[in-house]
Amino acid sequence: MVELARKPAVLDVPATVGALGEIAAFVLRLAGRAGLGKGATYRIRLAVDELATNIVMHGYRGGGGRITVRGRAGPDGVRIVIEDTAPAFDPVAG
Repeated sequence: MVELARKPAVLDVPATVGALGEIAAFVLRLAGRAGLGKGATYRIRLAVDELATNIVMHGYRGGGGRITVRGRAGPDGVRIVIEDTAPAFDPVAG
């Protein structure tokens, strides 16, 4: 197992609804490594799930692509970076 405090962990998945569970599990592992409490773990998982879902539904519009999640966990908390190459989405423009 990679020591997350020293080296970032990386998850690369297809941008599909089916991959959201894998992303959530990744975030939960990071939260566990950092020793986050239940409330903080719930909030970070919810935030990442919302971002990943928006990438799938609005960014790629179901057309396929990739989502890369990079995470680091340590005594100071968790840092997560989500990357995609979907076209920009402007909710105002529709």
